[in-house]
This record gives sequence, structure tokens and C-alpha cells, in this order.
Amino acid sequence: MKIRTDLFLKIFILAVVVSIFASSCQRRPSGVLNTVEMENLLFDMHVMEGAMNANGADYNNPQMKEKYFQALLKKYDVTPVKFDSPVSWSTKHQNFFERIYVNTDARLKKMTADVDHRKYHPIDSNATTDVNIWNLKSKYILTKDSARTKLKFDVKSNGFMAGDYYLLSLLHRISRTDTTYNPHIVMYVNYWDGTTDSIYTKTHNDNLTRRYQLIFKARFDRKIKSVSGMLLGYDSVKGKMNVYLDSIRLIRRYNPVKQDSIRDMVDWLDTTVIPVDTVPASIPAKLPNTTKEKKFPILTPQ
Repeated sequence: MKIRTDLFLKIFILAVVVSIFASSCQRRPSGVLNTVEMENLLFDMHVMEGAMNANGADYNNPQMKEKYFQALLKKYDVTPVKFDSPVSWSTKHQNFFERIYVNTDARLKKMTADVDHRKYHPIDSNATTDVNIWNLKSKYILTKDSARTKLKFDVKSNGFMAGDYYLLSLLHRISRTDTTYNPHIVMYVNYWDGTTDSIYTKTHNDNLTRRYQLIFKARFDRKIKSVSGMLLGYDSVKGKMNVYLDSIRLIRRYNPVKQDSIRDMVDWLDTTVIPVDTVPASIPAKLPNTTKEKKFPILTPQ
């Protein structure tokens, strides 16, 4: 007999429970789950349903849910062939029925308390969270008909904190026909006190596609106003554009556990007179390349 719906599955599990009740009045048939095994089955069933409910999409998919129930029954080696249908017996042995569910409910409550106390997912002081904060298009194909642009960006948030890491990554190609002088990518961390810190890398107009990744830490204990920069910076230019950019991402990496303590520390420093060692916002003519760069085969813009 094949189980096809959630209703039949639950009726079948109920029959399993009832068959165990019958075993309290008569000798338990060979292969029938005992009370401990049945309690474990019910416990696993509730945990499984909770997991599917949290998952959302799978929970609303009857076919997917059926497969999970079938796998659970297979785990306990339960098949309809092993049982009759002594459903009426359950009405005469409610105390026995309640005992199994009381034990199951107690185990579920203990598990819930363990989850709340992060037994299964302990807080790691080094744990980090990555959030993509890029607020423009992730792909650009700029040709001779495109207006000249440095593709500036500026991302503002009150949530940015000292100690954040910002990771700017993208695929980047400038054609040889694009005659920009000193092409580069630059990213700034702008503080509310006017201080600006920056990271910079030179790019190339040689028609090769590269992946760039700039990794930058907000190293000053001050309030951050924004993260900004240019993807197509240059000193001077002649001629038309011919640029391909793709897979642009700007990731904020931070430790969520430390956010409150960092905010309190920065707020305290903000009310205290401290020397300001402002970093010049201007970009030096030559800076070490602080990015990871990988060459790719030439791609033809589409």
C-alpha cells in the first residue's frame, strides 16, 4: 500500500500509536514499535514538521512533505503491513495515550530551551556576517556611444561601524581603444569628522578581463558616514569609452555580536577630545597594489 497524502500519513502514524496501546493489554506483535521507539518517532515527526515549517517552500509542497514522512517511517522500519487498525482501542486507554505525548511534549520543550540558549549554535566571538550593500547596477557595458563616466558610488548607512571590513569585487575590462591615462579603482571610508581613508588599485586598458577585489578595514574608531569610490577613475582621457564591468558586489563584513559594544565605544570617543590624524583624501601618484587580480580570456561585450 502506497501512502500518497499527508492525511493518510498521519492516520497511519496514529494507527502505529494505537497498535502500541494494544500491546499493553496483550503481547506486542513481533516488529511493532515499543513505547520508547514510538515516543522517538513522534518526537522526530514534530521536529521534522517544525523544520519544514521554518523552511517555508518545502512545507507547502505536498510531494516534498510526503517524501520526508516516508523517510521518517523508513527510519523506524514502519510499514502498513505490520499493523492492523485498532483505532477504537485508543478511546479505552487515554491515560496510556497521554503518557507518550506528555513525554514527547517535555522533550520538545527541553529542545526549545536548548535552542534558545544556543546549545546547537553557540555564539562565536569571531563569527562574521556578510551583507551586500552595493546600491547600483551589477553590470555595465559602456561603448563609444556612452557618456564618459567614472562610475562613482556612495553608500550611506548609520549602521556602519569601526572595525567593519568592506570587500569590493568585480569583473573589469577596458579596451585598448579607451585611451584613459592612469585608470584606477578607488574606495573610500568617509568618517563624520571629515577624515577619509582609502584603498586604490591601478587598472589596465589592454582588453583583458580581470577580477579585482579590494579588501579594506575601517580602522579608525570614529563614526562612519559612508563608503564611496570610483570604478572607472582616471587622471585624464582622450576618445570614447569602451568598458565592460560585471558581477559588481560591495560586501560589508562585520561581527554582529560586537556591534553594541563598538557603538558604545565610538559614542564615548565622540564626546572625548582626541587628536585627529586625518588621512588625505587625495590619491598618491603611486601606491602598492593591494588587490587580488586574476586574468581571464577576452570577452566580447554583448
